[in-house]
Amino acid sequence: SGVFAGDAEKLLTKTAFPRLYSLEQKYGSLFLGALYKAFEKKKKGRNRAPIFSFRKGMEQLVQALSHSLAEEIQTQIQILSVSQKERLFVLDTSKGKFFTPYLILAIPPYAYSCWQWKFPPPPFCQVYYAPVAVVFLGYAKKPKGHPLDGFGILLPPKEKRPILGILWNSSLFPERAPEGGAALTVFLGGALQPKVVEKPKQELLKISLEEVKKILGFTSCPTHFHIHIHKRAIPQYDLNHFHWLQKIKEYEEKHPGLFFTGNFREGLSVSDCVLKGMEFSLQSDIT
Repeated sequence: SGVFAGDAEKLLTKTAFPRLYSLEQKYGSLFLGALYKAFEKKKKGRNRAPIFSFRKGMEQLVQALSHSLAEEIQTQIQILSVSQKERLFVLDTSKGKFFTPYLILAIPPYAYSCWQWKFPPPPFCQVYYAPVAVVFLGYAKKPKGHPLDGFGILLPPKEKRPILGILWNSSLFPERAPEGGAALTVFLGGALQPKVVEKPKQELLKISLEEVKKILGFTSCPTHFHIHIHKRAIPQYDLNHFHWLQKIKEYEEKHPGLFFTGNFREGLSVSDCVLKGMEFSLQSDIT
């Protein structure tokens, strides 16, 4: 319920947590597998991968990529239709036609229905995205209360609280708050409480402040706040997900050079998406 903001009863271990699944398959139980992996890491002197970000936030990665590609990036283009001509894919767009032997599509599944396909369309089913409201709270001076000496908190559904959790941004990374200040992010909604995100923003702020007060003991008001509502935030790797992925793989095999990617496939994180991109590059010799 933390990583996916989802319903743990409906998530499929094989696709949602493939490492856990492989441990169970290889060693017969998660417990034995976890013990073995911990022993191996200790033997090799390897620690768990660090949590990372960028000095100016995650947007810095996008800015760096766009700067390195420069004029090769084109934005604000509407794709009208997709067709094939011999071994090329043809994109008919608002700025003319584009021809390419490789077509990598990284938009969410629900967006493909807006396109006109001149050959059989991809077999996208209705992938459910859990809605999430994100409330950022910034304090010029850290309030009295919890020392924020850690990552943050995740709340299990059995506590029946109106929020999913709180991340302590300023404890995780430098320069996320002024000297002596604090930065928090409160998450609300998810698959188990989807109606929460439909509340007015002022009510979401009120709920967040009340929970921060109850859980962390903060009584002072933030000097800054920002609220963003993602009606389709996190794709759910539920019981139908594995079968759907198999259909996508079969479709790609029938259309060489066409690839579908995104956080709805084989990993939610930025790291997972980067690894998937590297895999595509190796598979297709794309340079």
